[in-house]
Amino acid sequence: MKYLKYLFVALSLLLLGACGSDDEPKPKPKPRSILLIKDNILYGCDRTRPIHNANIVIPEGVVEIGDDVFWGLKGLSFVDIPNTVKKIGKRAFASTRLRQVIIPSSVEEIGAEAFRGTSLIKIVIPETVKKIGNGAFQDNDNLQEVQLPKNMKTIPNSCFENCSKLKNLKLPSGLTTIGKKAFEQCEALEVLDFPLSLKKIRSDAFRWAGLKEVHLPPLLEYVDAMSFSQCPNLEIVSFYGRCRFNYMFDPFYLSKNIKAVYIISDDVPIMCKLDENGNPKPFYSKPFYLHGYKGTVYVSEGTKEKYEALDEWKYCTIIESDMKQFLEREYH
Repeated sequence: MKYLKYLFVALSLLLLGACGSDDEPKPKPKPRSILLIKDNILYGCDRTRPIHNANIVIPEGVVEIGDDVFWGLKGLSFVDIPNTVKKIGKRAFASTRLRQVIIPSSVEEIGAEAFRGTSLIKIVIPETVKKIGNGAFQDNDNLQEVQLPKNMKTIPNSCFENCSKLKNLKLPSGLTTIGKKAFEQCEALEVLDFPLSLKKIRSDAFRWAGLKEVHLPPLLEYVDAMSFSQCPNLEIVSFYGRCRFNYMFDPFYLSKNIKAVYIISDDVPIMCKLDENGNPKPFYSKPFYLHGYKGTVYVSEGTKEKYEALDEWKYCTIIESDMKQFLEREYH
């Protein structure tokens, strides 16, 4: 009986071992997503989990990327945005190391500072985008190329401020307003054609930019204070008499390397300020002048004496010109 007892125990252990030697792998638990989604809105991410050089894929069905979702997430390098997203919230990708993103054609709104301070090199904004917040692409030190939607009417304040490497840019043909500081400190931006549709350029829009020439279009109505101030490479400026300039500071203040100014007008342009509706209003008919400028000014035929009679222009050399090169200039 004693031996039978030992034999029974040994057989039991063998059977248990056989049962436990199943070679089929046990299913691994699915990794928990770092994305926090509710009602098709991506409202946050799990910041307790380490992320390094990550490519985050936002799932289909998400219609909105909320405010501050990835803000400050230094490990974020790439992101896939599905074609269901309609809105990108404020600061959604700000202060990340995002290097590449494709904004899908479903997006209609990009919030303020949404891509501020990233590592993007190129950005294409689709035609479907109807609203862009202030500073949406500000402080992108590596940004070199931007494609704006053709139907864009306003470039918002600080939109590309301090994008020091931005050099490839074409303004939309229907653009009417360039906001405050929109391209301030865009040092690599040397050439830019302004569309015929442009009506207003707000203060500091191109301050410290790399522009070499500025040729303002004939239908432009208002240029705000210091719009092109302190542009170290700026040498040639031209504008039409229809345009009105802010009475506080001329738009080219402290752009010290200007060599020639062309004024296409039958009269001396005047200073103005904006009324409560944002429209230019003459400021005591004060004549426009470039503060501290003592170079050459080319004016329309028959207007030289009007400039020479004004103290504001007495230090400049006034030369009459037929302005043919500007009158025949083509605008997109």
